[in-house]
Amino acid sequence: MKQVLDRRIQWFEPDNNRSKPYASLKPNGILCFGREMRKKLIGKIRLGFLAEECALFVGLAPQQGFLLSQTGEIRVSKIAKQLRQLGMSLPLYFLFDEMDENGYWKGHIVSPPRTPKGRAATPKPEQMNVVNAYQWLVDKAVYTYAKSTPIDERRAAARTALFEALCSYSPIDGDLKEHLSEHIKSQLIVQNKQYTRTHPLNTPSLDAPINKNGFLWPRYRNEIAIVEDKIDMDLFDKQYLKSQEKDILKMLVSGYTESEIMDKHHLSQQSLRNLCQSMGERWADFQQASAV
Repeated sequence: MKQVLDRRIQWFEPDNNRSKPYASLKPNGILCFGREMRKKLIGKIRLGFLAEECALFVGLAPQQGFLLSQTGEIRVSKIAKQLRQLGMSLPLYFLFDEMDENGYWKGHIVSPPRTPKGRAATPKPEQMNVVNAYQWLVDKAVYTYAKSTPIDERRAAARTALFEALCSYSPIDGDLKEHLSEHIKSQLIVQNKQYTRTHPLNTPSLDAPINKNGFLWPRYRNEIAIVEDKIDMDLFDKQYLKSQEKDILKMLVSGYTESEIMDKHHLSQQSLRNLCQSMGERWADFQQASAV
């Protein structure tokens, strides 16, 4: 009975930072790989840097590349210089994930794996390093979510969400990048709902496929109302819209995304927003004239 029970129980072991694939970049430009990464990096290695994500890539290079010292150290002055130019202050700490399909490891900047006694859990300079390192998440989010909200407000909300998520993060939240990304996304969506609630005519939702209950006309309550509103929309289309506007409205109703509409009609985001706002105002005028 005891053996059967033991097989059903999921046993856990204490977290051990030393067993995680870390590396640290020191102020003198020396990159030092932790014990776990040294086990993986046998022989010569190659290094790459993706500036837009502040990500460090490491792969094996048997023929040519860097040769690690016994302590797992190599000098990477050029990478250190690029990171400083991006607003980072050294030392920096990287946590790696193995990219099985490509045969290399990808490291993102994280808070220090171990904190000396008497210091705060995440000192401010190191915390700001992580904020700056994940600025690309902010940029990605503001162009993906909550596009009914003005971009300046989106960006401010996303940066606030990034900082909040960083301050609240703990290992039980799982992957740091995913935790930050999800919190930014959720906060932008909350903000967007509040904004569109107070600007119903001027802010058509362009974040997701839009159905008949979304853009310009009211929510339907029965089949008769659906038919009546469809007749009104056909009249509005013929009397109030130009050729390009008709096609844009058709694409919106059919569920096309903002980027797809922008690409087809060669419009900037602001131009498309202005055009949608103009159509919304004309739809309101049309409804008012029809009610007289």
